[in-house]
Amino acid sequence: MTALRALLCALLAVSAGAYAFAPAAPEGGEDGISASDGKGTIYTVYNLFDGRNSSIQVNRLQNGGLAWSVEHADGVREKAAAAGVDGDGNLYIVGERSYYKERYMFVMKYSPSGAFVREVADNADGCRASAVTVDKEGWVTVGGMCKYPRNRPARLVKYDSDLNYYWMAEYDRGARNYLRGLASDVRGLLFATIETVSGDITDGSYRTVTAIYSPEGRLEDER
Repeated sequence: MTALRALLCALLAVSAGAYAFAPAAPEGGEDGISASDGKGTIYTVYNLFDGRNSSIQVNRLQNGGLAWSVEHADGVREKAAAAGVDGDGNLYIVGERSYYKERYMFVMKYSPSGAFVREVADNADGCRASAVTVDKEGWVTVGGMCKYPRNRPARLVKYDSDLNYYWMAEYDRGARNYLRGLASDVRGLLFATIETVSGDITDGSYRTVTAIYSPEGRLEDER
């Protein structure tokens, strides 16, 4: 997507009184990802692929205009899936990072000025991030699903505001466990909405729960 097209999408959203939107897919890319700081600033993230190389485009839209646009490409196949913003306006992007046949969850951080701060990848092969939440202290939790040889757990990985690893937890209650949502509250509790599917795809039983984790990674309750 060109900068002009991104700007036009932002103006339409702001004129409608909205600060979150899903723009059309860029040419050769994936559906757009958006995140807002709740104060009028919107970040949009796009996956781009030119036939050989992948990259991630990041835009910051503020006061109805394009503040900056950067493109991240480090020679490794990456696909963004979700984004979140902390109280200081830092942007966190999560998704899947591929090395040949290996796949890992990643999280990268951008400052409000567009500077690339850091990127880290989880060490569990076969996992893809699909959600991210940032608590009031700026601690980041990445969530997704893993495909191991014998099980399919939902996986949560928590980092501090500098993306230093803190803890990991996996939820495994059936044949397949899909993370459908992830949020945190002012106490730092994490709420993971997980769909568990037992049996095969055609006639398996389904169960959806909200798993509640403490700030230290303990599973406190399921509702």
